Amino acid sequence: MKKLLLAAVILTLGLATVSYAQNLQMANFNTGTTSSGWTLDKGTGERSYDIEIVFDKPYESRPEVFCSITAIDAANDKNIRVAVKAKAVTRDGFIISVITWGDSKVNGLSGAWFAFAK
Repeated sequence: MKKLLLAAVILTLGLATVSYAQNLQMANFNTGTTSSGWTLDKGTGERSYDIEIVFDKPYESRPEVFCSITAIDAANDKNIRVAVKAKAVTRDGFIISVITWGDSKVNGLSGAWFAFAK
């Protein structure tokens, strides 16, 4: 009986893990001076660059999305000011916004994002 109960618990946890994994999507991104419209290495003040992301599989409802920075290429004679955020999140995708401000000069940025169903 104990073995049967243990097998049922393991099966339930396995199915829950598979179900959760199907609601998770993630990828890496790279952008910088070779990207069309990139201006984060020029001028001063707030500047941003947007990257459109389309989910491989649309969600049934708007997912939660998190973005992170994994690498930055920036001028070494200026303060490094950079942020990434997800905006305009829908069931089908979202926009990664890379932002800098002040006199920072950002030449390139790499990061990762993941989205999961609520």
